[in-house]
Amino acid sequence: MRPETLKNHLNEIDGVSFRFESESKCIVKKGNQSWVVWPKSDAVQFDGEKQKRFLDARTFIQWKLTGFLDLPENHGKSWGSDSDVLLECIDAGMTMDDISADFKRTPKSIASKIASMYGVPYPELDDAAQELMQDCATPVIEIIEHNPIFDGYYIKESY
Repeated sequence: MRPETLKNHLNEIDGVSFRFESESKCIVKKGNQSWVVWPKSDAVQFDGEKQKRFLDARTFIQWKLTGFLDLPENHGKSWGSDSDVLLECIDAGMTMDDISADFKRTPKSIASKIASMYGVPYPELDDAAQELMQDCATPVIEIIEHNPIFDGYYIKESY
């Protein structure tokens, strides 16, 4: 996120104060809580913790500052045996929208899981997930079969 965009978002939220210590570091306060936000790298340091957490700045704004974050019911939960059901959904020709609704997860979560199940290595994982999310109304199996990013990758034995 560009620093100017972060400023615009923060200016719209009641009860939030902020100051930029540099173009890439912003101190944000609301009530008795404070955070350090690095908008260019989408990192946020929560209440004096030593470690940065990588979190999309928009998500941070929605979650921590407005108190509103509309996430699906299974957001952040482990996949467990759902991985096998996910494969069945793909084979049945379901779209990303349908799978996302059925699993109560975001399209990005579904796409990342599919790419990792196919054994797509880390450097290409984000690209593969983005390809899967390009058209959420097309059956996922068609995207996989017709996209060169998945060439040579098959479902791993253990996922």
